Amino acid sequence: MLIALHWTGRAVSENKRHALQYRRPRGSRGEARRVYIGVSQEYDAFKVGMAYVFRAQARGRTIKRPAARIQIGLPRGSQIDKLNLLKAIADALQLSGVIANDRELNYSLTTIPAVTWLDPGSDDSVDVYLTDGGTE
Repeated sequence: MLIALHWTGRAVSENKRHALQYRRPRGSRGEARRVYIGVSQEYDAFKVGMAYVFRAQARGRTIKRPAARIQIGLPRGSQIDKLNLLKAIADALQLSGVIANDRELNYSLTTIPAVTWLDPGSDDSVDVYLTDGGTE
């Protein structure tokens, strides 16, 4: 079985996953340190939005042992980390229910995402082609 999924919008990689703040330790006048305060709203909104689109396109179909081919379209000059974007896509696939667990995504059969450079100002795009990639 093949499931083809497409998303366009503004991509956020896992680099934006965690919200960090600079805070001084209590009672200290010293230098502020970075403190983890949870998942950023920007990353969460990106992941949920992509999962919603994937769920609608999959129409209830799921893949048990998923292998994926991923094509990413980014505007020329984009600074987004493409490999970290792969984790965000896997999170969205799991949230959508298309795959049960992103750890089950067969990375040995998953090619490093191919990138197409788009005109500046274009929306980012993600195309995911999922197949049953293993035997048990």
